[in-house]
Amino acid sequence: DNNDDFEDALNAKELSKKLNINHHVMHVNKELAINSLIKFTYFYENIDFAGIFSPYGGLAFYLISKEISTFHRVAISGDGADELFAGYQSLHSNSQNVFNDIYNRANKIADRSGYKEHILNTLRRRFFSTDSPLVLYDLLLDSGLNNYHLPCLDKCTSCFSMELRPIYLDINLYEHARNIGLSQNMHDGMNKYILQKLSKKSLGQVGINMVSKRKKLAMPSALDGVIGHINQKLKDIYGISNQPRNKFSDLFLTIEQRIMFDLFYYIFVYKKCNINVDEVTLSEIIRSKEFSKMYN
Repeated sequence: DNNDDFEDALNAKELSKKLNINHHVMHVNKELAINSLIKFTYFYENIDFAGIFSPYGGLAFYLISKEISTFHRVAISGDGADELFAGYQSLHSNSQNVFNDIYNRANKIADRSGYKEHILNTLRRRFFSTDSPLVLYDLLLDSGLNNYHLPCLDKCTSCFSMELRPIYLDINLYEHARNIGLSQNMHDGMNKYILQKLSKKSLGQVGINMVSKRKKLAMPSALDGVIGHINQKLKDIYGISNQPRNKFSDLFLTIEQRIMFDLFYYIFVYKKCNINVDEVTLSEIIRSKEFSKMYN
């Protein structure tokens, strides 16, 4: 809820003060967050399985886009900087764990297809090479950014008649960053080394050097104050007796991954979009007989 001591909130407040620019704070209550899962799924029009990302990152961006749209129709974002300049330190330092997680989940999916060996051999060739950090860099930049992150941002802004402009994805900057390569972006144990080095002097001149030193926080952290409540609420209303008989349920690692899949199926397959997302709550959907029997 009203977490004004959140680290990025304090940084944003200090930054806006130094630059003398407007600073807006959006407080997200528990009910708004949990019921927004319906609209987020509806507008995203995809199965937010999220892979190594959290569905709550997309939900956070949906909520902030809605808020920004009440003031502006065009927004500038820094999306793509972490992918281009190797900003995901926790992932890059544990690349083999990331690959093992994807491989193990793909193994379960492959059991349901007639192409198990082809799928697994393809993953082995791509993931378990001697240059695993570079493989992860390409995976995040190509598949992660293009297949998940950017489509999510586009849908979450266009549904509010907004345009998002990710400045780091300028074609010339993109090609230059790719040519620089991973080794120059990870230096002396520091990720996004080039950006931090270039910005240190210019940011210091206007007294906002804390921007380059701030801790990297993932998008879902913006909802840290309500995520625990959402998960508990899902467990309370998403009980064993009412869970749809989804044959893919063992593929989901978390309850939020499962509810996003089930919501997508309910809205787009079972209901064929014949649903008013403005007039229904998540509790009403989950507790309905339709929801519990939609896979029958």
